[in-house]
Amino acid sequence: MIERKNEEWTFISICCGLYWFAHSLTRPVIALFGLSIGASDLHISFILAIYAVIPLLLAIPIGGYMEKVGSEVLFRWGAWLMCLSGLLYILSTNLTMLILAQIIAGIGQLFVWLTVQVMITGDAKKISKTKRIATFSFYMALGQLLGPIIAGFCLELLGYSSVFTLYMSICLVLLISGYRIRKLTSKISVPAHRNNMRATFSLLKNKGVAAGLVASFVMLFIVDTRMSYVPLYLEHIDYNYMQIGFLLTVASGAGLLVKSVYERMTNKWNLTVILTGSFFLSIMFLLILPFSHNFLVIIMVLAVSGFSLAITQSVSMSLISEHTETSERGIAFGLRLLINRSAQLVNPLYFGFALPLLDYSMSFLYLGAIMTIFSVCAVFLLSRKDKKRNLLDIPPMKTEIYEK
Repeated sequence: MIERKNEEWTFISICCGLYWFAHSLTRPVIALFGLSIGASDLHISFILAIYAVIPLLLAIPIGGYMEKVGSEVLFRWGAWLMCLSGLLYILSTNLTMLILAQIIAGIGQLFVWLTVQVMITGDAKKISKTKRIATFSFYMALGQLLGPIIAGFCLELLGYSSVFTLYMSICLVLLISGYRIRKLTSKISVPAHRNNMRATFSLLKNKGVAAGLVASFVMLFIVDTRMSYVPLYLEHIDYNYMQIGFLLTVASGAGLLVKSVYERMTNKWNLTVILTGSFFLSIMFLLILPFSHNFLVIIMVLAVSGFSLAITQSVSMSLISEHTETSERGIAFGLRLLINRSAQLVNPLYFGFALPLLDYSMSFLYLGAIMTIFSVCAVFLLSRKDKKRNLLDIPPMKTEIYEK
């Protein structure tokens, strides 16, 4: 397979940044916008959950289908759907329109996010792939950084329509970019009549892939909590939109460090050690945030968590990339997206159930305990995989034959 040029990988990473810029603009705003048009807490949970329902069902089939039509084609389809969702957000004056916009946005963003992950983890040496993933995560963090603070600025000065108009503009840039991405020069060899479900179950038996999936679930669950419910909590304790946007931006901005440190970390430690540390620091903010309303303390815990979540994201992609063949990559990342959308579906359901019974503080604490259990499971799976690999790497004992 002929490799894409470095400029092409950078361009794909920039498209990832644009995607996350668009996503981060609207994700924290949807709950607040729903409240402004009369939605109850239960309605808000449903509006946030519906975004993930159809993508949850489509993730694996689309991952397999992508290898037939090409990732570039699916990227363009996704960009078109994102543009349509932007138009619906702008026109939304009631809950029905907002729900429809959420459904279409969920499908369009599924296509775009799946394809950029598969493209960035194409055939390459491990060192080259690590650099790509670090660059990819950098632009992802940059998009997450710009989205909340610009959304907060727009909300404070211009209102919700300005946020949705900007989202629409970014979607149009993504659409144009989709026609700039060149087609791969050779196709991936996919076994004829492959059973996607059988291939999926086969991947789930791989402990490295399973650990990457659990890591992705924990990462997305915490990121979604930070983007959707931390703003509501901060508003509840009398922070204004600009302050909320700034705090979320600090959390995302800390993730920019991943590009400069991730490759060094992988050279110094194995992925099990890195994942253990990133889990601990990622979950820390859920356990500290409820006990302090101090602005500086909140900045500190969100920054540390934002950096560690970016590391967790990179480790998850590395694990799935390292433990799959190129022909399995579409289904593998489709499976990862299914897990991600599951996190985005369960997240509002959890808070929809917890908040009427508990306050925000206790909801965060219980969530921290749950995420700790998932983290321990992921580290256990990966350590078992490492142990098995170490056993296989032990050279056979030498035997000497003495002749009389």
